[in-house]
Amino acid sequence: MNIYRNSYEFTTSYGEKCFELHHGNILDFDEKIDILVISAFTGNYVPVRGTLVGALLRQQDIDVSRLAQSPFIDMREEKGIWVSGKMKNRRFQYIVCVEFLGHPGAGTDGNMVRERICNLFICLEMLEKFAPDIETVAMPLIGTGSQGIPASMILSALFQYGSVSLKRCSSLRKVYVVEQKNEKIKAISDSMDQVLKREGHQIVNVFKDRESREILGQIEALLQELIRLRNRPKVNKTFAKLLDCIKQQEVRYLDLAILARRVLELMMNEINPQSARKSLYKKIEDFSRKQVAAGWIISYMHIIRILGNEQAHDDINQGKIPCEIMVTDQRIMLHCLEQILTFWIQYENRKHAPDSRENQEHAARI
Repeated sequence: MNIYRNSYEFTTSYGEKCFELHHGNILDFDEKIDILVISAFTGNYVPVRGTLVGALLRQQDIDVSRLAQSPFIDMREEKGIWVSGKMKNRRFQYIVCVEFLGHPGAGTDGNMVRERICNLFICLEMLEKFAPDIETVAMPLIGTGSQGIPASMILSALFQYGSVSLKRCSSLRKVYVVEQKNEKIKAISDSMDQVLKREGHQIVNVFKDRESREILGQIEALLQELIRLRNRPKVNKTFAKLLDCIKQQEVRYLDLAILARRVLELMMNEINPQSARKSLYKKIEDFSRKQVAAGWIISYMHIIRILGNEQAHDDINQGKIPCEIMVTDQRIMLHCLEQILTFWIQYENRKHAPDSRENQEHAARI
């Protein structure tokens, strides 16, 4: 099972796009994966134990050296990238291989690393033209294993070129970075925050006071109740990520605000599916006009939307007063989330209650 650890989100004309960091085994990853990205030394696909190339052969019977003999896209000579043929009966459709260094011990060239990451996203854009249904990419933090490239160097290039590239992609929406080793996951998450220049108030635990801990416990109980009421065979991934976040000893405001926004968007999509393709602001406004929720509940929704946007997007408050939210505002977000989840439970209970005049009037408004 993978555990959500960190994320970077941004808005595009095709909707929200994001990078997510997860702790777990990439070959047992429980999210949908369309493209698996791996790295290798130039022309060297030996399935060494402890590497992803080795794990692919031992766990999935996928021989990378054989795939390299007949690639679908081959840009090795000029760009150091190749793409396997489309794979059948696999969890992912394609494997993309990035070849950073020529041999073990070769010095790390920062320009070469940035160029390879840039080429990776050029390749992904090209691949989307052939496979317009691809939505997700998963990778370890490529190049940081036996090739020894610093994590900050890879992350900086990933975010720089990936954010530009994903804005041009109509279907590709998520890049998952998955790390299995306990000793590396925190270092990668910290490096991610440093690369994104996140401030202390975003990444420290501001919910250590008794009242906040009690509300977090209530939010966890409300999520469990919603899981029961929705009667779905699988727990929604957004719910699971928020529950994982709450259960961590260090609950970061940044993660909680982003996941609260995602839960709100999920609620709007389920309660009012007609507005599913609209922005979250318009989803809330459409729902408000149905006069199902009290006015203050709509206000709580907008607070979660605004605070979630403030964390997910770069420089959203640059030049404004104040330029960052305070601890009090962060704790207000908890209260809003609790009230939104309480409303959702009441809505679900009324929806499944025996027919009554009130329910008929409610259905007519919907």
